[in-house]
Amino acid sequence: MTAKIDPITVEVIQGSFITTVRNMRATLIRTTFAPILYDTRDLSCALLSHTGELVAMSEGDFSGHVFSLQVGLTPILEKFGDEMKPGDVYMFNDPYTGGTHLNDIAFYKPHFVDGKIILFETVRAHWSDVGGANPGSFSGQDTEIYQEGVRIPPVKLVDQGVLNQGVWDMLFANVRIADEQEGNALAMLDSVKVGEEQINELCEKYGTDAVEQCRDALLDRAEQTLREEIKKLELGEYYVEHYADSNGITPDPVPLRIRMTVKDETLSVDFTGTAEEFEGPMNVGPAVTQAGVFVVVKAWLDPHTPVNGGTFRPLEFNLPKGSVVNCNPPRAVAGVWELYRKIQSAMAGIFSQVQPENAGGGAMETINHIYITSYDPVAARHNILYEYPQGGFPGTSHSDGSTGSPSYDGGDVPSIYPAESSEQRQPLRIESTEVTRDGEGAGRFRSGFGITRRIRVLSDNSQLNVMSDASVIPPWGVAGATEGGFNACGVIRDGKPVAPSSLPGKVRSFQLKRDDLVIMRATAGGGVGDPLEREPELVLNDVLLEYVSEQRAHDIYGVVIKDSNVDKEGTEALRAKLFKEKHYIKINLVKDDTYDERGCRISTLSQEDASMLGVKDGEMIEFVPSIGAPLRSWVAVSADVAKGSVELGPLAQIALKIKDGETIQFRRLKQAPEITHYNTQHDISQPLNQLKSA
Repeated sequence: MTAKIDPITVEVIQGSFITTVRNMRATLIRTTFAPILYDTRDLSCALLSHTGELVAMSEGDFSGHVFSLQVGLTPILEKFGDEMKPGDVYMFNDPYTGGTHLNDIAFYKPHFVDGKIILFETVRAHWSDVGGANPGSFSGQDTEIYQEGVRIPPVKLVDQGVLNQGVWDMLFANVRIADEQEGNALAMLDSVKVGEEQINELCEKYGTDAVEQCRDALLDRAEQTLREEIKKLELGEYYVEHYADSNGITPDPVPLRIRMTVKDETLSVDFTGTAEEFEGPMNVGPAVTQAGVFVVVKAWLDPHTPVNGGTFRPLEFNLPKGSVVNCNPPRAVAGVWELYRKIQSAMAGIFSQVQPENAGGGAMETINHIYITSYDPVAARHNILYEYPQGGFPGTSHSDGSTGSPSYDGGDVPSIYPAESSEQRQPLRIESTEVTRDGEGAGRFRSGFGITRRIRVLSDNSQLNVMSDASVIPPWGVAGATEGGFNACGVIRDGKPVAPSSLPGKVRSFQLKRDDLVIMRATAGGGVGDPLEREPELVLNDVLLEYVSEQRAHDIYGVVIKDSNVDKEGTEALRAKLFKEKHYIKINLVKDDTYDERGCRISTLSQEDASMLGVKDGEMIEFVPSIGAPLRSWVAVSADVAKGSVELGPLAQIALKIKDGETIQFRRLKQAPEITHYNTQHDISQPLNQLKSA
């Protein structure tokens, strides 16, 4: 089939597919009623094939949305495949079979030509409320899906061009700010209609057969490209362990264990050993788990070609049913995007082992959902500010990360809500958005800096809901770099900090008072490489811009600054001293890895080694390989263990690429700082490119 179409036509039609998606996005952004869509563009559009594979997305789309759209079409086809007619539109948000969280509503429109489906025009958009227990529909401490809003299985919303009024009325009777959400739905219907019109024009110009042949050729080509890249990788197994802060109900961490096997032309990704599903909101359906893996595979192995579902074909998954990465009803799923970011970081850690020349630090590791809501009794209407402040982009083997940036798969989502728009609609004041001083993951190439945002509450009936992570366990650095910054959301009341929850990053219905100051501190990803190898002049630049304190430059980067210049002799002497002060321990390989009842890794240290690191029972350390991500562990201190050695099992051996009797650096993991008035530096509007020449 592919031979019948010339390569130039394939490229032209691919460009037309992508342009169609761009126009669908533009239609939605310009016709929606919702600030979350027109201001912060929490939406994605796509074209899917007749079998449900992604044919085209745009550079503005969020990959987590789009690849979940691909998975989400499967249950719709299973339910309605033989009954679909021209003019139908299907609605869906079920997280257990292909959705994300309930706020992300998806519409699918089958595109018929001569009685057969050739494509689907699709759109997913975040609605600011879909019902549930709290304004905004979810929090960091929900215990079941029913608290998070209306769950929509595959439903025919439009039947051959006729709206299903019963479904429509039922849906909007169960959401807050119903006029806004209804406007969202109308804009989404307009969006898929625009896509349909433009695909019709494409078929008229080139012929339906040519469009179908190009669709299939693009999918086949993407598959072959990725298989060729996989062939270049070293065969074998790679493994990482990672942790989310808590499940939202108890302070216990959430373990993720991922083993990737490189075969001849395929990648097998196995989540065996990952935590079982929890009562709290830190659970994910299969679509988002697969999307988190795919984004990193595509970014590392084939970053230069347009994204489509053919690249997905060489991937194999084992997602244990009933685990946090493939949960069952009625588990809450508010933490879906927090775990998505954790999965991305874990996969980045794996690829930093596979391709150490293209390493990347841990990502921001949280979407950082923050809701400040109020109720206007005069208008009988809720006000919802839905923020997701962005942090510091991780470092890579080739560059520093950027500051206050969305993640690399975030499309055109901005870093923050526009202050003018927020203040016009809600009783609050955006007081500042600032770079967090010393808020980076240090490394030879550091991450960007996290940002801190302050919002003053101007009403007496507001509340705070938060769903975030990386507030206790920070993102990791790789190849010797330090961990990233910490996420946090706190409240200053009458000049004193008030904790809105006993679990950092997980807040439900905290009542705010007039004049409370909500402080949001966004984390930063990890760096790459030893910070003692960073160019001293680059450290000086950060100090002169007041992004890094002189104390941190001295303690972490080993740079001595005098009179606004690098003291070269002092720096050489300090770095030599800091290199010697690193701690190393001998590895004794044993038959089994040791985990506690939470599923967390335990390393037993001698009293002398624990004292040397400054750690106690129950605190965290990390083993730091020269290549790839660190292996993190909780400490058990014992008088029966010999000084200078630690027992590790076979999974640790794979993760760290170590042999019995070798030594490895180990260190204490830093603790999160408290939220105060004074741990930020200056307004983020200062250009970051005005650096002193290095």
